[in-house]
Amino acid sequence: LIYISMGYQTVSLKNKFYTKGEFSWGTTGSSSGAKIIQRELHKIIGDREPNGWSTQLELGNFIQAQFEHTRSIIKSSWMKINWAGNIQIGSIFNTLSLATELKIDRSNDPFIGQTSKLIQPSGKPHLSLWARPKIAYILSNRLLQTNQNQFGLHQRIINKVVYHTSIGVSLQFNKVSISLIQHYNTPEFKTATKHAFGEIAIQLNI
Repeated sequence: LIYISMGYQTVSLKNKFYTKGEFSWGTTGSSSGAKIIQRELHKIIGDREPNGWSTQLELGNFIQAQFEHTRSIIKSSWMKINWAGNIQIGSIFNTLSLATELKIDRSNDPFIGQTSKLIQPSGKPHLSLWARPKIAYILSNRLLQTNQNQFGLHQRIINKVVYHTSIGVSLQFNKVSISLIQHYNTPEFKTATKHAFGEIAIQLNI
């Protein structure tokens, strides 16, 4: 997989909502050159030749676009509630999703993982507790709809509605934040299982 991506983000003057978008173009499979690069890197480090390429999907060239709008609903001195809508359209992913954000802290910024330059950063570190449950409706997902293996292509039955949730604790300094995040997803196709995973994130607000 090799791709290029361009994005934009706009924030309202009163920091009540923001909108962001992203456009990606790339290619998958042998045309990406990833197989050759991986093989040569394995030679350099003295590792065995990679053998997993026969099971990789080759979706060819792809175009994807993503748009998200997040709006503050409740903003008090200690609690913030937002809603967010997202749409992904393209040759691989086509999804619609709605999310709610709950944030508990003493900052002036209502959003999660988004610090507006309109708000002066606090001189003292502060802690945030937050949660982001999301419901996604899957129109299509070519990465999951086909399962290529040594026996050929097999169609998967995709779950049309998938639930995601993320719960985090963030420590915000002047222009740096450190977060511990727990994610949970319901199964994305019929034979899959629900899964959870953790994340440690460091964000620079330049």
